[in-house]
Amino acid sequence: MASKLTSTSPVALGGITIPWAALRTLLPDERWAVWACGWLNTPVAITLGINYQANNATTYVLGQQTFPAQGWGKVQLGPYAAKGPLAPPTVPEENIMSINLFGSLASAGTASVHRWTIWLRLTPRST
Repeated sequence: MASKLTSTSPVALGGITIPWAALRTLLPDERWAVWACGWLNTPVAITLGINYQANNATTYVLGQQTFPAQGWGKVQLGPYAAKGPLAPPTVPEENIMSINLFGSLASAGTASVHRWTIWLRLTPRST
């Protein structure tokens, strides 16, 4: 699936929801990071990012990156801390996590994103 970007204002491009309350008995609550990767067709520079969306629809940016105009190419975002003590302190603890991919153009024009995958994984301890 492709999403076309035509605005310098951020727009939602997709996302995942995770029933954290159901998984909680199997997984620890700490050190979770979110990643994303996919294809871009960028005749103009674009900014892509990942945010957490709370139950009240408030969004919290976990991380973002600007990609230069390059035509077709594969890129990745992350890892960005999404849950646990490394996550931004404003991200709420909720029964269902909602992670979104968003994007915007850096200047007038059009660009597109294709076949993006978002995943959550446990971050290894450094010690």
